[in-house]
Amino acid sequence: MERRQYMRVSGKHLVRHEQFTIPRGTEVRENRAKNISANGLLFESSVKYNMGVILRLELLVMGINKFKTEFYKHERLSNTEPFIVLGKVVRVEMVYEGLYDIGVSLVGLDYLFQKALTKYIDHQLNQNP
Repeated sequence: MERRQYMRVSGKHLVRHEQFTIPRGTEVRENRAKNISANGLLFESSVKYNMGVILRLELLVMGINKFKTEFYKHERLSNTEPFIVLGKVVRVEMVYEGLYDIGVSLVGLDYLFQKALTKYIDHQLNQNP
């Protein structure tokens, strides 16, 4: 039985991640997301985060700008800027020694970015049926 509320799309979207702390002090790691949805993502990491840990994430989803709702965005279509969001670790699975699949639920997600992400994912799924 499928428990997911949002569709996922595979891809190699860049994700920078670090444990959320105040003040910032942890090392930022960079990996590719295995898949992404409008409320979460899965990525591989050499860091084994504990369940429930809050991460600071920078997501770089190429092509997302054309799905954002903005009054004037022509110049921004070609530059994709990282979107910064917090995520809660909801899955940790060892791929092999020293490499883990980290499943994250996005928390406090900006509604307009979530809407753009949903449109982007729908577009990707319709391009690759």
